[in-house]
Amino acid sequence: MKSLLKILLVSLVTTCAFSEIATPFKSLHANGNLKEIGFYHKKTHQKHGQWTYYFENGKIKQSAGYIEGKNEGEWKYFYENGGLWKINYYKDGRPVRKWKEYLKSGKLIRIGSYKSGKRSGKWKKYWSNNGKLQKTGSFKLGKREGEWKHYFNNGNLKQTVHYKNGNIIKTETPE
Repeated sequence: MKSLLKILLVSLVTTCAFSEIATPFKSLHANGNLKEIGFYHKKTHQKHGQWTYYFENGKIKQSAGYIEGKNEGEWKYFYENGGLWKINYYKDGRPVRKWKEYLKSGKLIRIGSYKSGKRSGKWKKYWSNNGKLQKTGSFKLGKREGEWKHYFNNGNLKQTVHYKNGNIIKTETPE
């Protein structure tokens, strides 16, 4: 019981503190359904806190976080049928962490990471019709680096391209 009261008290204090700095906002589609709902910072008049955007059919289109107008935290995008389309992350308005993109069928089509606002590390893209790997390679400071492999739709290797600082240094095609 004490822990429940503690949670309620923290929630109340947080809500009151947030209402001191943010004003609620909502808008509607022409058909009367909710279009967007969120908060504006009282001093800067920029989006602040959690925002949710809706399709005209009432399903969620996007959920996003802001801190004084800058993208922040997890952003999710949805297809009109309600299926997950993309998950992105932001810190101080710049892309960070792992990003994923899905087809309407729910199959993963692209995955990769950002660091300090730039593509970083291993990235993979899959063919939309069969889910097989289409290409894979790495980024360093937002530029392609090292070996990138490209595949035909049937899964066979099409070519290997080598990059240095975003520039092609060598292309190999299997015989």
